[in-house]
Amino acid sequence: MPAQWDEEADIVIVGGGGAGGAAAYAGRKAGVDVLVLESQSSTTFSSTALSGDSICFVGTEEQAAAGIEDSAEAFMQECLELGEHANKEEVIQTYLDHNLEYYEILKEIGVQFEGVVMLDTYTPRTLNFSSAEHQQLLTEATQELGARYLFETSGKRLYVDAAGTVCGVEASKDGKTIAVKARKAVLMCTGGITRNKEMLDECIAGLGDVDAGSGVGNTGEGHIACLQLGSKFHGRPSVYSPEGMHPGSVSMEGFAQMYDFGAIKVNINGDRFMDESLGWCAAATRATLEQPQKDGRYFNWQIVDQIGYDLAKECTDTRGVREENEGYFVSAPSLEELQNLIGAPNLVETVNRYNSDIIAGNADAQGRTTLTGEGSDAIRPLDSPPYYAYANVPVITFAPTVGIEIDGEGRALDQYGNPIGNDRLYLAGEIMLRNLIGNKYKIFGLAVGGGCTFGVYCANKAAQLENWDA
Repeated sequence: MPAQWDEEADIVIVGGGGAGGAAAYAGRKAGVDVLVLESQSSTTFSSTALSGDSICFVGTEEQAAAGIEDSAEAFMQECLELGEHANKEEVIQTYLDHNLEYYEILKEIGVQFEGVVMLDTYTPRTLNFSSAEHQQLLTEATQELGARYLFETSGKRLYVDAAGTVCGVEASKDGKTIAVKARKAVLMCTGGITRNKEMLDECIAGLGDVDAGSGVGNTGEGHIACLQLGSKFHGRPSVYSPEGMHPGSVSMEGFAQMYDFGAIKVNINGDRFMDESLGWCAAATRATLEQPQKDGRYFNWQIVDQIGYDLAKECTDTRGVREENEGYFVSAPSLEELQNLIGAPNLVETVNRYNSDIIAGNADAQGRTTLTGEGSDAIRPLDSPPYYAYANVPVITFAPTVGIEIDGEGRALDQYGNPIGNDRLYLAGEIMLRNLIGNKYKIFGLAVGGGCTFGVYCANKAAQLENWDA
C-alpha cells in the first residue's frame, strides 16, 4: 500500500477503450465518481475503434424488423458449440442477461446501426456499424457525464491490503509513479497481449512475429497485474491469429475472408495446407506459421473463382469484396495465368486436385467438406473463370488471444477458482473475452458486444458496493 494517494475515485477503470468507456458511462449513470486511466493519448486507436464494424446483441429491434427469431437458449447453444465448449456458461448467461443494456446505451449516445449481417453458421444477430464512430461517441458521452480521464497513464499493478482487498492502482504518468485509490473497486479493461511478443511466443512459437492489428496499448500489463495476485490464464493452449488481412493494408479496409465464399488457401508455392472451414483457431494458426515466409512475413493466398467472388461482392460485411479492398485482388482469365502472376508454381495442380476430388466424391485431402463448418454450404469446385487471388497475412487482434479467467460476475479467479480481491476487482473487455467466446471466434461482433456488456455490468455491480475505507 502507498504512503499516500495521489488520485482517487469510487471506481477506477484501467483502460479507456470500448469496455472501459462502457464501464465509465454506466458508472456515471449510477451516480458514482469514475476515473479512467488510459495509457494512450486518446481512445482513437483502441481495439474497439479498430475492429471490424460489427457488434453482436441478442433480441434487437433490427432482428425483429428482419423477421429473425432469436432466443437466449439458441444463443447459449450456438455460442458453446462454436466456442468448442471452452467458454463458460455462467459468463455467457451474464452476457445474455445484460447485453441489451449496452444496446440501449448505444442508441442513447447516437450510434447508428446498418442492419443485421446474414451469416450461415448461426442465427443472424450481428449488426453493422462504424467501430471508429462507436468509440468516439462513447468517449465523448462518457466525458460529458463527468467521468475523468487521465491519458498517457498506464496501470502497472494493483494495491492490496493485508486482507487481500484490492484498494487501488499503481500507475505511471510522465515517468512518475502515482498511487490511485479506488474506494469501491478497480475495473481492469486493459485489453489483450497482442503487443507483447514474449507472452505471444510463449503461447505459440513465432506468434510474436505476427503483425498486431489491435490497440497499441495491448501490452499485457493488465494480465501481469492480475497474475501477480494469483489469477490464471484462460484459453492459452488455443490462442490463434485471425487471417484475411492484405499485407499492404493497416486497417480493416484491407480485410477479406474469401474462404467463407469457397476460396482455398495456398502457400507461396501454391500448395494447400489446411482445412479452410476451420476458420480462425489454434490449429489454423499453427499450420500457417509452419509455411514458408514471403519477404520475411507469414503469408498465403486465398484463391477463388468468379462464383465465389460474386458471392463475396453480395456480402454486406467486412468479409466480402468491397470498394476498399477490390483493388487488392489479382485476377486472371485462367488458372495458368494466375499461377504465373502470383508466382505459385503448384497452383494449377492444387486446384485441379481439389476440383476432381469434389466431383468424384472423394474425401478432400485436407478434410474440408463445408465452406465454414457445420451448418454451412458444402464445398464446390473452383471451375468458373476468371480466377482471383488475395494476398493474406495473419494478424493478431483482440478476440482470440489469451484472457484471465473470470466467473459469471466478472471477478478474476485464482488457481483454485476463488475470486481475487474481496469483490473489489472486476474484468471487462479483451482481458476476459475468451471466457465468453471460447476457442473459436465465429459469432462476429461478440468481442465488442461482449466486452462492452461486461463493462456496463461490472460498473453497475461496483457502484453498489460500500467504500472499503468507510
